Amino acid sequence: MVDYHTADESTMQKVAKDAKVNSKQKGEKERKAKVGAKERTMQLGAKDKLIVWYNGASRIWNQSITRTSTCGRYTCKVSQNSSDIAKADGVIVNAFYLKPEEKPPQRPHPNQIWMFYCRESESTLRYVKWPSKYWNTLFNWTITYRSDSDFKFPYGAIVNRNGAKKDWLKIAKSKTKSALWIVSNCVTSGRREDYVKRLQQYGVQVDIYGKCGKLKCPKQMERNCFKNYRFYLAFESQMCDDYVTEKLFKVFKHDVVPVVRGGGDYSSSFPSHSFIDASNFKTPEDLGKYLLYLRKNDTAYAQALENKSKYGSVHPQPWCDICKHLHQLPSYRKTYPDIGKWLDIKKCYKPTDL
Repeated sequence: MVDYHTADESTMQKVAKDAKVNSKQKGEKERKAKVGAKERTMQLGAKDKLIVWYNGASRIWNQSITRTSTCGRYTCKVSQNSSDIAKADGVIVNAFYLKPEEKPPQRPHPNQIWMFYCRESESTLRYVKWPSKYWNTLFNWTITYRSDSDFKFPYGAIVNRNGAKKDWLKIAKSKTKSALWIVSNCVTSGRREDYVKRLQQYGVQVDIYGKCGKLKCPKQMERNCFKNYRFYLAFESQMCDDYVTEKLFKVFKHDVVPVVRGGGDYSSSFPSHSFIDASNFKTPEDLGKYLLYLRKNDTAYAQALENKSKYGSVHPQPWCDICKHLHQLPSYRKTYPDIGKWLDIKKCYKPTDL
């Protein structure tokens, strides 16, 4: 033992030096241990996870299609070949495309995750009579447009952007027509067709394109179709909770103000200055009065256009979140005892504004 009170200066320096070296070596050893542990953890989760579509991955179904999604340090392979289900980590089932008496295959191992996928509304799903009696207790995760899904997959989202510097008053004055409506489903439970008739009867000019009208707007000509109109009617076919489709989001690439009507909570979900919400008006006539005001007042309409220009639309994708969850399965394991009861939490309802 060194007597620090009597040791000479050289002895004290040597002791200090040895202590410093030992501390450095210990720190380096701990650092290497942490790095090694991290590398072993990454290696354990480094195996690519396989996700298989049971059915309906796209309109063009091709079982030979496979792709790889790399999400940070996580990688997942995606297959459309149902014969891969036996070795899959996760299986996605498009409930809309299940046949009425179709039964699920046997789950090959308890750690395989089955995901309920649907972009259609609850009422549409009931209409096609999906075989819930066989599938109700199968699912672990949900992928839908609904806000309470495990993986929310909306048709779009509205985000802030730098507003384009344009002469909005000049653009407002150049528009010679009032409202544009592109529609292919002519009779709907949301009665949007009746709402539009009431707007027209009140004096709002609504030009109808698509299968329900006499006008045509080919996709490659869409910009020209929108150019002369002040408003686009983004009216949903059904009044269902959270149900907001692409009708709203596609408008943000055009200099036109969207008018929305549907079951989604637009005021809470999207910036209020990016659209006109029909639910803020008691009747079609009340909305019509406001649209006619903006039709005649170039300054007010130009301001509405400028407000909307501060926002853009994006299309969020859930696939990397799903991949991450599969790699970290112990933290996200769950089961829906009855997917039908979960579907019933959100409702579709009859319109109250007609």
